[in-house]
Amino acid sequence: MEDNSSFARSAVSDDCEYQPCRVVSLSDDESDEELIQELEAAAAEAEPDPTENTTMWTDAADTLHFYEVPGVKDQRADHKKKKEEPNTRVFDFRDGTLPQKAQVVGEGNLEEMNTKATMLRLQPGAYLKVRLGIETQQMIWKKQKEKEKKMQERRARRAKARGEETEEPSATDEMHQDQLPERREKVQLYTLIMDMLLPAAPPSQGLSVYTTGWPYPTEVGECLVSANLGLGLDESFGQDGSVPLEKWTRVVVTVGSDTMTTYVGGKKCAVVAKKEITIHGGRFAVDPEGIVLFGGGASTEVCIKYVKFIANTALSGSQVRAGTYVDSLYSQCVKDAEKA
Repeated sequence: MEDNSSFARSAVSDDCEYQPCRVVSLSDDESDEELIQELEAAAAEAEPDPTENTTMWTDAADTLHFYEVPGVKDQRADHKKKKEEPNTRVFDFRDGTLPQKAQVVGEGNLEEMNTKATMLRLQPGAYLKVRLGIETQQMIWKKQKEKEKKMQERRARRAKARGEETEEPSATDEMHQDQLPERREKVQLYTLIMDMLLPAAPPSQGLSVYTTGWPYPTEVGECLVSANLGLGLDESFGQDGSVPLEKWTRVVVTVGSDTMTTYVGGKKCAVVAKKEITIHGGRFAVDPEGIVLFGGGASTEVCIKYVKFIANTALSGSQVRAGTYVDSLYSQCVKDAEKA
């Protein structure tokens, strides 16, 4: 007889995990207590090891597969994909491909660096659109209401099939619900992290880091790199020369409460206090669908390697400093070599 075991194994995906079923039968002379004990033992066998570490974490060494250390061979095939957190979106340009939810408008292209990693170079006038797809509480509530409505309709159909009377919602109620005005909820608290390089100082109008207009940029950015290389808005740009030229730098912008705080290389640069930040759905609120980078006002050439957006969280100064080299510009090997 032909052995079909190999065919059966091939028909199961390698990604599938399964536990063998255990059949427990109860004979006439067995008690309920014995059955319960046997079922508990079977459940214990199927439980995962509580000592197994299933958490997701990163450190500076995670950048090795992007060739941040000279001489490291191509290890892209071994790169492990990490599950994104619900309120976090990451756009990494170092592996030779444009992230799926990133779109370049204007002239921009990926270029390989001497480390074999790639970067995105945006020419003057070009900007980057990144689709966030953040699920707000409003969206969650709306999905829940739609689910409840479908369940009610299903129960009504079953009751009708059994000949039972059901109370149908009036046409007036349904019309009223459909016509209720719905204001789109936006993200009020957030953190924007970017690894960027400026070949030259921006013009007098500055370089827009991001705008909250979606899907098209507004004329004025919500945060700018000034002509004097500060990072902020209005008259609050921090110390001149904070953003270096021709050097990869991690810039962080946090928006929360009534202030915007900027950081360069883990150090606080400027604190911008504006009442507009407190306005729900106002100028500084980000559309959950997406955000535009380097798109408002005058622009200059800029290079990008990494973008991370965290919704509903404005990182503290200590959190920004602690995360300066996470998924970042340099691996630990490069930092040690620079200090030597």
